[in-house]
Amino acid sequence: MKQPFFTITHVDPNLEKNITGNFEKRLISMTITETRGITADTIEIKLDDSDGKLGFPKRGIKLNVSLGWKNQKDYNYIISNIFIIDSYEHTGTPDVLTIRGRSANLRDTLVENKDDSYDQMTIGEIVSIIAARNNLKYVIDEDIKSIILDHMDQTKESDASFLTRIIEDVNGIVAIKKDKLLIFKRGQGIKPNGEKLESMTIMRKSGDNHKYIIDDRSGYKGVKTFWYHYKNPTPMPIKIRYKKQLDKSKEVLIGTTEKVKVIRYAFANEASAKRAAESELAKIKSGTSHFEINLAEARPDLITEMPIKVYKFKDDIDSEDWTIIECKHSLTGVTGQKGFSTRITLEITPGEQIYQNIL
Repeated sequence: MKQPFFTITHVDPNLEKNITGNFEKRLISMTITETRGITADTIEIKLDDSDGKLGFPKRGIKLNVSLGWKNQKDYNYIISNIFIIDSYEHTGTPDVLTIRGRSANLRDTLVENKDDSYDQMTIGEIVSIIAARNNLKYVIDEDIKSIILDHMDQTKESDASFLTRIIEDVNGIVAIKKDKLLIFKRGQGIKPNGEKLESMTIMRKSGDNHKYIIDDRSGYKGVKTFWYHYKNPTPMPIKIRYKKQLDKSKEVLIGTTEKVKVIRYAFANEASAKRAAESELAKIKSGTSHFEINLAEARPDLITEMPIKVYKFKDDIDSEDWTIIECKHSLTGVTGQKGFSTRITLEITPGEQIYQNIL
């Protein structure tokens, strides 16, 4: 019979010390939350201090935490990360010490504000510059890599924020895994080695509760498209890859300028561009579906950006392709006495949008 299992090691430049024994008999709960994008993963550990003997941890210490299932044959440290402890609180009665931290894979240089300017460069060239000054290797989707940006200013803005902004504008995601910068299309997650994440299947019987939500989290208030009269127009618009295409194009904006989604295609005429923008804005206003599942038996092998298929819920839910955007792994009580569960939040995997010219 498999049982939940965790280890905690104090990471020190001079000595690494296994301190799991300090937590085992006092553990009330441990929750590791992994979110999409460049945001740091977090950990929260609640400890029983009813005897008043616990001391407060030093802020800034690093803990290497592993969490998974244990059986008679092997140990599965599926979740493993180094966290920097940055806060704690003590509450009572009953007395409980809560320790919180964030993953240590987000470089300090990535969150420092900088000033820079980029003229007539591809996104790939910009990523190369940012990765180099943060001493990071990177993997980038070829389509995103080739997109030309006319001019971008980075004014008192961190590399993490700036990179997220320009990649989100082209419907992409930025993440950091194992000290490598990953840039890919939304819904097409990759591993640090560049391979695509394998799809997983979840049956309804695996979960003890779920919630299906339709809302509007995108925040887009307008859609911008481009057009110009080009020779021998085809049924499909031309993908914008070069500055000269933008120079000769006229813009169509449907909605407001508060937050604009940009469709980077050049349509053959204004009517085609307008129809595409109106269609995209209508789709945004119709709402975005999210699906949350609480798995009574933890799945620490599930990670953000992993493609998921679900079955035995409702037809409208089962028929969609889903992507994990958040994983929350929770261990409650002393190991083996209570539970180890996983709660995942999913969004619909966006399909490849097909636009057409009105000829």
